[in-house]
Amino acid sequence: MYAVIKTGAKQHKVTEGDVLSVEKLEGEKGAEVVFSEVLMVADDKNVKIGKPFVEGATVTGKILTQKK
Repeated sequence: MYAVIKTGAKQHKVTEGDVLSVEKLEGEKGAEVVFSEVLMVADDKNVKIGKPFVEGATVTGKILTQKK
């Protein structure tokens, strides 16, 4: 399963376990972050495309480090 999320001015294709480098997010190292702007969700059989976002879909991650 994978999803396409929007964060800042960019879109990222993400799957479970991916590590992304994105624009600065609010929160401390170790904090959970929820991306609610999900543009597409797909698995082996189904694809859901949002208009512009997929209703009810979220992607959850954790802040590993903060850079300037």
